[in-house]
Amino acid sequence: MKSTIWYLFSALALIAGGALILRPTAQEAAPPSAQPLSVDKYCNSRYHFCVEYPAELFPQKDLSENNDGIVLTSAEGDVQVRAYGYYNVMDWPIQDEYEDFLTVVKSSSDEPVEDVTTTFSGDSFECTMKVGKTIHYERTMLIGENFINLTIVTNRRGLNDPSHALEVLKDLVRISTNT
Repeated sequence: MKSTIWYLFSALALIAGGALILRPTAQEAAPPSAQPLSVDKYCNSRYHFCVEYPAELFPQKDLSENNDGIVLTSAEGDVQVRAYGYYNVMDWPIQDEYEDFLTVVKSSSDEPVEDVTTTFSGDSFECTMKVGKTIHYERTMLIGENFINLTIVTNRRGLNDPSHALEVLKDLVRISTNT
């Protein structure tokens, strides 16, 4: 009996280990013969920024009525990207804008905000956090009198662990300023 249990345990471990080894990473998921993703570009003349993104991943594009940015949504609805600008009405430094951003996120969600990691660099910050089952990435830059923002929210449909997808998306979606 003991050897049968040990055999079953060993077989399950081998199968599980094989599944982990054979499962493709997000970057390996596409077959090598697949065409590279085409890149679309949205440029905002009001706040002087551009965002480049893979067109195939974000078929739904919504421009704001007041010309402050764009919202991109994946076909499945599980990923949303927002790129927009806004005037620094309070004349805040980037640290104050970050504190306000964090306060707004915490107060506008019934879900717990966890695993907040933030990096400041000059007049910008990058922040990643888990809010419930979603993963949020925020990059905000102070350019002159305006803030320019890129937000990526993954796992909007409540799947288990989309954190690997966020790293890929941060490489695929790029924001730049043209000031």
